[in-house]
Amino acid sequence: MGIRVEKALQQRVELCYRAAIDCGWQINLDGDTEPLHHYRVGLRKCRALLKLYGDWLAPELAQALVASIGQQARVSNRMRDLDVLAKAHWLPQEATEEVANWRRQCFSRLLIALGELTRERQLVFALLACSWKSPSGGKQSFKRVTDKVAMRVERRCDKRLKSAQASQRAEDWHRLRISIKYRRYLKELCLPELDWQQDKRLQDALGEFNDSCAQLAIIDELGNQNRRQWLQDAKEILNTRVKTQLQQLNNLQIV
Repeated sequence: MGIRVEKALQQRVELCYRAAIDCGWQINLDGDTEPLHHYRVGLRKCRALLKLYGDWLAPELAQALVASIGQQARVSNRMRDLDVLAKAHWLPQEATEEVANWRRQCFSRLLIALGELTRERQLVFALLACSWKSPSGGKQSFKRVTDKVAMRVERRCDKRLKSAQASQRAEDWHRLRISIKYRRYLKELCLPELDWQQDKRLQDALGEFNDSCAQLAIIDELGNQNRRQWLQDAKEILNTRVKTQLQQLNNLQIV
């Protein structure tokens, strides 16, 4: 029998988490935005593995890790959205300094939030050092369980694609994006013999739509606070972009 599922998962989650935290220490305001991106990706990979294989892990362990890692990821959401907005090619010159000021304010809040998460990081490292043996995992091999997980992921992707195409709701497209992302991470981390480049392209297409929706939410929020003309113009641009992207997503093939 090959490596047990709990052991294989523990190794992969720890590797992804340590890589994420290493990138977290490199996050800065005026330099490269890649450290923040990789911090978020590393944490997402951890959560994806824990959720995909949750049925074969001790429930209390998996739930505690998912909750803590999720909390560590969410504090960076706003900063990431503003990073994307700052790079938007349609952003008028008059808005550049204003967006930069929002980023500075958000970065200050992010640093405070990351500092306050010290205990959460300590908790995760402590749980990563524990034994992950579980009655749920039994003596099943990692490969056998991974085959089951892969089939489950495929069914979920198909179901969510049909749901999104039928409803045309942004929420359903976002759920599909998460499922595609999980499928990619599963291949990348647990099924290296499979090509995940197509999943990456799908994830990028769905991610662009998600970015447009996130930027629109920011513009809506700020537009309610002041009536600058560029905010109204940006809202029109983003609404048009969202409609165009929705039309393109309707032709999406996920196989």
